[in-house]
Amino acid sequence: MPAKPLASRNSPLVAWIAQIVQTLVLAGVVLAFMNQIGGAAGNHARDWDRYALYGVIVAAIPALLYVRWFKRVLNQDDALMRANGNQPQEAARRTLMRALALGGALCDLPMAAGVGILMFGGDKRYFIGGTVITLAMRLSYRPFVRSRAH
Repeated sequence: MPAKPLASRNSPLVAWIAQIVQTLVLAGVVLAFMNQIGGAAGNHARDWDRYALYGVIVAAIPALLYVRWFKRVLNQDDALMRANGNQPQEAARRTLMRALALGGALCDLPMAAGVGILMFGGDKRYFIGGTVITLAMRLSYRPFVRSRAH
């Protein structure tokens, strides 16, 4: 049985683009579903409506805190790759891909909060706002580094 091929330099980029596309597709599916059922699945007290924006923003905090560790892993992978003649180092690449997956999951929390708000009778603007925050945070998790002059 042949050895498993090492992930190429483009593997994290492909995964990151897939995460962005996934976010857009899920947002479209949720909006289509809500239009199909004709509104909210439940009712919530209008008193809670003013806290919806805070919920979406608080949901973004874990991804914002994790991005610093992700950048360290990304920089380590880049340094090892440059030292290895532009070939990815297997353990570092595996760690980078795990960090990208975890960061991507954390980026989805604001959109998930928006879905919860939408399902219980909240306004669509909170879901759309959560989706925009999710997309903006995904841009922070880009798996490539700026070219550096050596």
